[in-house]
Parts: sequence; structure tokens; C-alpha cells
Amino acid sequence: MIPYVYVEGSETLFREGSCGSGTIAVVNYLEDDIAKLDEDYKISIKNPAGELEVFVYEFEDGKKFCVGGKVELSEVEKKSIEIPQDVALAVIAEHDKIVEEHKKKMAEEESEKSVDESDLTDEELKIMREKFGFD
Repeated sequence: MIPYVYVEGSETLFREGSCGSGTIAVVNYLEDDIAKLDEDYKISIKNPAGELEVFVYEFEDGKKFCVGGKVELSEVEKKSIEIPQDVALAVIAEHDKIVEEHKKKMAEEESEKSVDESDLTDEELKIMREKFGFD
């Protein structure tokens, strides 16, 4: 799999070295073919920067996917661009506005939120660690 990220605001496409959510999407797409092999399984998906492993385990409330692999950080690169001050101030003001709206929305959602069922419970994580031997 070769992952690309589309940045809507600048209408650019950027090639990534690996992508966890894209890897999960591939496994989910292949689910019908893979599921015939075993109820619980581990599969490796090749990405340009290396393989990502997906662990799949069937719990009472449905399948849970866990993705992992080797992570390396590249060297820090410093880039500079010239931006007029009025443009920079407008961008900062818009950014601050969006951040405040996001904080308000998150606070509202948090007050309405019960339990996030998409996260693994401690017991589910223990089962997956024992089954697939990862930390």
C-alpha cells in the first residue's frame, strides 16, 4: 500500500511513508477473504517505510483492530517562507477562532459522552497481548 494524504486547503497530495488508518482500511476491505482463515488473526501490510501489523480479535461486542510497527523519526528540517504580516495576522486570528470553536464543541461532546466503545478495555488489551504476543 502506498498512502497519500490530500490537503484540501492547499489542494496538494503528499506521499506518506506509512499510514495506520490506511492500513486498517485495507484490512477492513479484505476482511471477507481474511476472515475465512481464522476468527482471530494477525496480518502485515507493506507500506513504503516498512510493514505495519494489524491484530484482529473478535470480542463479544465485535471485532477490534490494533495496528503497530516500527516507528522512526526523520531528521528535523527547517523551512522558511515569506508571509506578509497582514496575512499572518489574519491566519492567526482565524486559527484562534477555530481553536475556540473546537474547544467549545469538545467540551459539549465530553459532557454528553459516556464510554468510548472503540477503545480497547484493559481486559481486551490483555487478551490481545496474550494472543499475539505484543506490548
